[in-house]
Amino acid sequence: MTIIKRLALASALAAFSTVSFGFNTTVSVDDATYSDPREWNFQVYLNDDPIGFHNFRLDPSGNGYRLKTEAKFEVDFLFFTAYRYQHENVEVWENGCLQRIESRTNDNGDEFRVVGSRDDGDFDLTATGGDESLDADCVRTFAYWDLDKLKDSRLLNAQTGDYVPVDVQRVGREIIQINGESIDAYRYSVDANDMDLDVWYGPDGQWLKLTSNVRNGRQLRYELRES
Repeated sequence: MTIIKRLALASALAAFSTVSFGFNTTVSVDDATYSDPREWNFQVYLNDDPIGFHNFRLDPSGNGYRLKTEAKFEVDFLFFTAYRYQHENVEVWENGCLQRIESRTNDNGDEFRVVGSRDDGDFDLTATGGDESLDADCVRTFAYWDLDKLKDSRLLNAQTGDYVPVDVQRVGREIIQINGESIDAYRYSVDANDMDLDVWYGPDGQWLKLTSNVRNGRQLRYELRES
């Protein structure tokens, strides 16, 4: 992911088989339980310094949903802004699979665009790096909001259009602090190419936190804000 490389300043976006949380519960936003819109709004930190936000909104529709994400980061150094990042993405999902995607990204001046849709069995993709047809019955992005979808063998990077192999493993159970409250959470590691993340979920499957270590001993961290 490009953002993580750049924040080493110099990618944890674009931002995730059925997975059990280990306590007799599975969670999927395709379930009828999730008939109302949902939001995940994160404050983003580099170490302990706030650098911006990354927000996700899910609107159910028919057999799926529309997901919109927006991110904006600014990293200051002395008296100037050393790094800027903006990302917008809209995805349409049906029956647990991606049907359409359109994203735009400005990564410190480098422009990226991804446009894709399901057509006659294949998933046709146009990205900054070129065109491609993905021969896959079900394409998914890094759906951090839904652990069921995140744990897939390959996922589509919404920023670059790369379709990469992914390995998601449960690390363990621990207490984390979210908005001053101690929460019993389940931690998972996500490895994909040059991306190395940890993601935390609450007992109800709620996505709570994300971290990635960057160079020079620093850490990029997402923390869920109060609604």
